Amino acid sequence: MITKQNNKEQQSKEPKYSIYLPKTKFGIFRRFLISFLLISIIPIFIFGLYSIYTLNQLDNDITKKVKKTIDNKTLQELELQAIYTANAVTKFLKQREYDIRALSNLTPTKLNYLRFSNEHLSEIWIRTGTNKHFGESHKLIPIYKEISFIDASGMEKVKIVRNKIVPGNRLKNVSIPKNTTYKSEKYFPKAKKLGKGKIYVSHVTGFYVTRKEQLGSAANIEDAVEGKKYDGIIRFVLPIYKGKIFTGEVMLGVDHQHLMEFTQHILPINKNQIVYPVYSSGNYAFMFDDDGWTITHPKYWDIRGVDKNGKQIPSYKETTSKKDLEIGRIPFNLDDADFIHPNYSFVADEVRNKQSGTVITRNIGGVNKIMAYAPIIYSTGPYKKYGVFGGITIGTQLEQFQSGTKPITAEMKKIIDLFKKNITWFILFTFLAAAITSFFVSRNFTKPIIQLTTASENLADGKLDERIFIDRNDEIGTLASSFNFMAYELQKSKSDLLESLKVLELSKLKIETYAKDLEYQLKIFKTIQKISSIIGRTFDFNNVLKIILKNSVESIGFDRAILYLIDKSGKYLEYQEMFGFTADEEKIAKRSKYDIQHFDCIETRTIKSGEIIFVEDFNNFSEATELDRKIRAISKSNSFVFVPLKAKEKIIGIMGADKLRSKEKITELDINSLQILANQASRVIENTQLYQELIKERNFVEDILRFMPSGVITIDNNFAITSLNRSASIIFNTSNNFAVGKPFWEVFNRLHPFINKFEKYFDNSKKEEPGFIIRQEIEDKTKYLEIAIANIKSEDETNLGYIIIISDKTERKQIEDQLQQIERLALLGRFAAGIAHEIRNPLTGVSLFLDDLHDKVASDKDIAGIIELALSEVERLEKLVNELLEYASPAKGNFSLNDLNEVVASTINLLRSQFKSLNIKIKKNFSSSIKPFVFDKEKLRQALLNIFINSIQAITKRGEVIISTEITEMESNINKYSSGLKLQRFVKISIKDTGPGFKLNEEKVVFEPFYTTKKGGTGLGLSISQTIISEHNGKIEAKNSIEGGALFIIYLPYTQEQIS
Repeated sequence: MITKQNNKEQQSKEPKYSIYLPKTKFGIFRRFLISFLLISIIPIFIFGLYSIYTLNQLDNDITKKVKKTIDNKTLQELELQAIYTANAVTKFLKQREYDIRALSNLTPTKLNYLRFSNEHLSEIWIRTGTNKHFGESHKLIPIYKEISFIDASGMEKVKIVRNKIVPGNRLKNVSIPKNTTYKSEKYFPKAKKLGKGKIYVSHVTGFYVTRKEQLGSAANIEDAVEGKKYDGIIRFVLPIYKGKIFTGEVMLGVDHQHLMEFTQHILPINKNQIVYPVYSSGNYAFMFDDDGWTITHPKYWDIRGVDKNGKQIPSYKETTSKKDLEIGRIPFNLDDADFIHPNYSFVADEVRNKQSGTVITRNIGGVNKIMAYAPIIYSTGPYKKYGVFGGITIGTQLEQFQSGTKPITAEMKKIIDLFKKNITWFILFTFLAAAITSFFVSRNFTKPIIQLTTASENLADGKLDERIFIDRNDEIGTLASSFNFMAYELQKSKSDLLESLKVLELSKLKIETYAKDLEYQLKIFKTIQKISSIIGRTFDFNNVLKIILKNSVESIGFDRAILYLIDKSGKYLEYQEMFGFTADEEKIAKRSKYDIQHFDCIETRTIKSGEIIFVEDFNNFSEATELDRKIRAISKSNSFVFVPLKAKEKIIGIMGADKLRSKEKITELDINSLQILANQASRVIENTQLYQELIKERNFVEDILRFMPSGVITIDNNFAITSLNRSASIIFNTSNNFAVGKPFWEVFNRLHPFINKFEKYFDNSKKEEPGFIIRQEIEDKTKYLEIAIANIKSEDETNLGYIIIISDKTERKQIEDQLQQIERLALLGRFAAGIAHEIRNPLTGVSLFLDDLHDKVASDKDIAGIIELALSEVERLEKLVNELLEYASPAKGNFSLNDLNEVVASTINLLRSQFKSLNIKIKKNFSSSIKPFVFDKEKLRQALLNIFINSIQAITKRGEVIISTEITEMESNINKYSSGLKLQRFVKISIKDTGPGFKLNEEKVVFEPFYTTKKGGTGLGLSISQTIISEHNGKIEAKNSIEGGALFIIYLPYTQEQIS
């Protein structure tokens, strides 16, 4: 490099050009000129080419690095978008498990299930209108399209469909697949096979939608607003056990529209969303299950489905028929899509291996695209096989994906081209300057030119800080300045490029920082949502507190959190719940209880002041009390924060948190976030406490109504039944589900006395007292009901409806009737016994007198005949007297173990000749399972003889008597027949004949003493039979057989114990 010198000295040292000029025309000047031109122009030319080559290389390298950096960042964002969406689906599925477990705790009534459906709504964003004029709409719809309770046999007992109660006549037995919504579902038997507490989750199913059905009259799916929509479902089923006995199942059917919400609005690498994606652009997302089937997609004909008979539509393959291709019956399965692109099956396998990533693929429309994929982690029910529910894919067109780097590379190319153009012009100018300068410079310019060439080479080598300082006013000085300017421009350009790269990196850093901040804020917002959503999901107070603390710790980044609440007296601050503590720490914390007025510690000061207390370093905390030091010695926390829990400006407790294990610093953002969550938690805690009180009061009222011995019916002002308790259901033999919501007159239209009394109560001209007793026939049974009716009024005396209280007095009435009957029969027996004794003595004398008289007048046949007739009448009277005495004073029973079938058979043999003479057939159906049991065989034989004789007298000639015995389990109506023993089983004896049967209402009086329809009968036979059966603590009844003739049924206690 040439050192600077004074201009005058430089000029004095300048050589004289004339000295070097040749003397002749073709002398050394010309050769020097030619040599100088060659020496000066060639290095500059080489320098220019090398500079342009270097700029080209620099352009390519920087462009490739920038493009690679942006592409990698974009791929990461696309993959993260897929992962976040998959995680959201996982949370959605887990929430459904929580919901079905909550549902299983509810009593399976229509009202409870309808309320559950109303409480579980979610928003969807859909297109509305027509194909030509469409708009957008945000709608709240039920999460669950179907909610049902199914009994152990598979019969639906309660069912809600799209927030409406399904009538009882439309409920089906879903253990039969063809009875299910989609004709082939087997969720009932599959869930039944699961153990207690396990949940069955079905695959997505629905009726398949073809391309023609979706498009309709539209040319493409973006315009197909009016086309058919895919109506699918995914079922969550939980078997219900009572102890170890399977009692049924609860089922939640998630509406497929909510799955579509996860993918339908996604714009790849974009925070904005769209109501419906443009399929032809390739920028859309879809979801597939663990079997590779597409389950959400802008093209409904890609989604798996069944035909109207419930048969699965086969997937789209190379062998798919032209007919199916024409109508668009081609559901998409990634495992069968290798003929479209091999990466589809690769993505399915990766997701089943719980891997995420990106691939290049091509859709059915032939669009090349970048596709990111991520697994939906889920292992409940059949998804346990791979541990995934399926996968999320988000695709963007390859050309559009690469378009993100084009503006930057274009701008860089523009700058490089400008540098090339400047260098080109500079070289041309240099060439011209060199030609002109060649005429004026001398040999001493050779060295500066060589040095200039060397510097140019250094510059070409990348040493852009190279400079040449020549203090001359000639062309060499100008060339040096130009060179320096060029080097400066190159260095500046390089600096600009490097600065641009730094700006890009800084922008990337800012974007990442912003994303982290946004993610943190989103996490806080989601935590607030989670805490808010606790209301209505669970009323377990401790569970609510656990959820609050868990979400507070995990969302902000604390290690531990503890919650104290003020007790009901307002004097003490008590431990309620904690999260993140060890078992030993938890034992100590559970004993925490602070007297707010008398204890001076950080916890009580937070309550008193109502302000946040943050202790950054407890060792240097000047306000610490002795109690504080004892508490911290136990908790081992040196940096912590306590925030007050306020509900309606009232402090209800405090929440504390620390980062004991991570040792991280608690920031102001952490504290503010904790306060936000604490405010939300306060409202949730207060609402939960209110809910618990309301539920407690509601359950108390419901329990009162449920267990009241009297029936209670409430009616609104429109006379529609609003409630019906268990006792009322039993009395009227109806159900709460059937009656509630229906008009009073419709439910009880056949109960005329009940309806008539109710109508009279509301008739002003015939208004009765609130309480009255009616006789009512219900299901062929007579009941005596005591009715009380009252108005239900509000505080301002507005009539809200009516309450009817019904007491079943049937049993009391029967007991009263029985007591009256017993008293009447007792009087009759005493009277009959007295009469019999009074008649018996003179009758014996008359009989002896007639016998003696008959012997004396034996020769006179007419008189003897009259006497014989009188003697027969006396014998009949003696028989009547004996029966009266036996009825009035029956002999004491001789109870012992006997064979019933043998006693019945022997009794039939006694009357065999009568049966045979009248041509009456005997048919015996004896149960061999009846073992000997306790009864009086002689008295029972007498009771049976009376009934058999009654049948013989009824048939007169030709007929049949059927006698059967069996063991029957104790039933409520049979139990009423027992007067003393609470027995489990009875022996049933049925005697049926083919006679004329009983006349109207005659079966009610056949057991009355002295009732008879036969000439010469005493009317005591059946009455004595009834008395004998009653002595056995049994029951006898008479009725007409369905086939015709009389039917007698005897119930005897089946016991081996002595009857008292």
